[in-house]
Amino acid sequence: MSQSEKKPPIANNKFENLPSGLTNGEVNYDVKEEPLLNPEKQIREAIDNLKSSDWSKQFDACNTLKRAMMFHKALFENNSTYTAQFFKDIVKPVDSLRSQVAKNACMALSTAFSEMAPRDTDG
Repeated sequence: MSQSEKKPPIANNKFENLPSGLTNGEVNYDVKEEPLLNPEKQIREAIDNLKSSDWSKQFDACNTLKRAMMFHKALFENNSTYTAQFFKDIVKPVDSLRSQVAKNACMALSTAFSEMAPRDTDG
């Protein structure tokens, strides 16, 4: 068999490209019970990833944002830009055809409404 006819190697782990919340085919909607290491940077990246066409990025973004709202509430207070962007961009994953992404996005919304003050959720 020549070099051009060689088949690509087969991945050892069929789950290696799954988001962190999906391991071994199991869906994990729970988030780590710890603050983010670099909250402002991670929140910006997560909000950008909500708009991604990659469903695994959307799933992980929802988990990151849930952690941010639980441990870094001050960053979402007083109609911050993070709050406005979150509520604007969460629509795409909520409407996802991938049920795991849609469910996780709904859970992120639930976390937002339970963790944030009502004045901060009014647009």
